[in-house]
Amino acid sequence: MSEAKDFVIENGVLTKYIGPGGDVVIPQGVTAIGSRVFQGSFGLTSVVISDDVATIGDGAFDGCKKLISVRLGEKITSIGECAFWGCASLPSVAIPMGVTRIEPLAFYACKKLTSVSVPSSVEFIGEKAFCRCESLKSFIIPDGIEKIERETFRGCKNLVSVYIPNSVLKIEDFAFCGCTKLTDVPNLIGIPHERYSLYRCPCNPYRKK
Repeated sequence: MSEAKDFVIENGVLTKYIGPGGDVVIPQGVTAIGSRVFQGSFGLTSVVISDDVATIGDGAFDGCKKLISVRLGEKITSIGECAFWGCASLPSVAIPMGVTRIEPLAFYACKKLTSVSVPSSVEFIGEKAFCRCESLKSFIIPDGIEKIERETFRGCKNLVSVYIPNSVLKIEDFAFCGCTKLTDVPNLIGIPHERYSLYRCPCNPYRKK
């Protein structure tokens, strides 16, 4: 269990972690987790983020390869770029209501991620946010998202089902490239998309037989 001496906190921002890893609880009073605070903390196995935290900085948990459990606080509004990049053992994440932005590469190469719950408050999911999440099987894009960004789900080779709401107006290049099991995609026909957005996807209505 983490101790107060494991954290460096400046004006409510957690700027450095100097603990041994294991099970970590972000202290009450922390309002933001700074960039790359836990980057490469190979011993980190679980983290509980307090309800005081509003933002998770870029690369905050980048490369925490043994991280298997994350509890996100109820006041979080944004998840930074590369925030959980390469957390290869993380099996699931529940993003709380109130989050509006999932920045590019946020969950890139979380190879054991099978379940992601994304609330209706999310307005933006960045490029490559879930790229190479090889165990992900289904995904519900929240109503209000207007564009599926470039390479968002590229290389999600076990992705079977994606719900696309009527709010989506465009699918960018390579968004689902390499999703070789993707067959169940309601509302796909009629959405403008780039040439390679559905490359190697069996769901591609324009795929040559």
